[in-house]
Amino acid sequence: MLHGFILGEAGKYMNISYNSPGLSDYYSHNRFKYSHFYPSERLALDLVAPGPTTTILDIGCACGGLGLALNEQFGCWQYTGLEIHAHAAELGGRLVEGFGGRVIAGDGLEGVALLEPAQTFNLVVSLSAVDWNE
Repeated sequence: MLHGFILGEAGKYMNISYNSPGLSDYYSHNRFKYSHFYPSERLALDLVAPGPTTTILDIGCACGGLGLALNEQFGCWQYTGLEIHAHAAELGGRLVEGFGGRVIAGDGLEGVALLEPAQTFNLVVSLSAVDWNE
């Protein structure tokens, strides 16, 4: 078994279906303010110095906390999150829509296919990935 994948039909690997409420419960209350991030994460983001014109793709965004934090700290609003956990993606979409962000439910391949063909990003981030099964 590959991490995050299961062996499916015809010997092909496929994503694990994540549906534990623990992930969305945790990330809807944690890591959504800039001060919640680790010093190393803040340092990296400060060096990148995104701004209002930065288009951001956050792979594995959970509930969109990075989008909220970047909006708060840098005025970023062109944020797209991609999350495999459907409930976290739904909740994240509601949280980031207030500043114009969005969250797409899907894995890295399926979710990217849902983007507009001409969509480009000048900052692609994946701060952390969790395997949250209870």
